[in-house]
Amino acid sequence: MKVNIPKLLEFYDVYRPERAPHVSGITTFLGADLILGIVRHYFEGVGFSCRITTAEPSAIESRQRLDRWLVVSGNGKEVFYQTEVKNWSVYTSGVPRTLSPVMNARQLNDYAREMYQKQWNERTGSFTDTVNLGKVLLPMSEPEGFVEGVSSVRPLVCYWYPITNTTRLRLASHFFTLTTKRAAFPEVDIFSASLYLRHLASRGNSTIDAGSAKLSATLGLLKGFIQV
Repeated sequence: MKVNIPKLLEFYDVYRPERAPHVSGITTFLGADLILGIVRHYFEGVGFSCRITTAEPSAIESRQRLDRWLVVSGNGKEVFYQTEVKNWSVYTSGVPRTLSPVMNARQLNDYAREMYQKQWNERTGSFTDTVNLGKVLLPMSEPEGFVEGVSSVRPLVCYWYPITNTTRLRLASHFFTLTTKRAAFPEVDIFSASLYLRHLASRGNSTIDAGSAKLSATLGLLKGFIQV
C-alpha cells in the first residue's frame, strides 16, 4: 500500500478545524496498522526483516494488552517487540497544534523534546502515563515462535507525533532507546512516525510502502461495496 508522505504529514501534522470531525474516524479505521507499516519500513531500511504479526501481547499477571508483536530478524538474532501504538497527533487532546511540516530543525526539535518531557519522567525512569503506556514495560506471555536462546523480547512504543530525547535532531532521532528503572525491562525503544517520514522526505522520498496484510484486507473489503 503506497502512502503519499507529504500529504500524510499534512493530514496529521497540520490542524484544520474543518477536518477534525473526520480524523478520529479515519484513525480508528486505520488502527495501529498504518504506523506499524511505517516502522516496518524503518527496520527494513536499516537491513533487518520485519514481520507484523496478528497477535496481541497479553500481560502475564493482568488483562492488559498491547497492539501487536513485531518480529525483527537479522545478524543471526531475532527480536520480538511487544509493541504499543499511539496515533496521537495535533487532533489529540493535550497535543500542541503548533506543529507544521515546514518547521525548521530547531523548532521541530523543541516540539519533539516537549513531547518527550511530557511522556517520560527521567527521575523515575518511567512513562508519566502509567495507564496507557506503563503497560508496555510489563512482562507478556511468550509469543508463538519464540525460541529460547535465540529470540529476545523488547518493549517498543510507536508514536505518530514527533518525539525525541535529544537536544539536537540527528539521523537516528526517530528511533531511540530509554533506560528504565524498577521495570521488567532495562530499556524501552521509542519510534516517531512523523520524524521518520520527515527524514525520508528530506532525502527526496515522496511515497512509502506502509502496508500490512491486515490493512490491505480491510481496504479490499471496503472497496467491495463502495464506489467513488
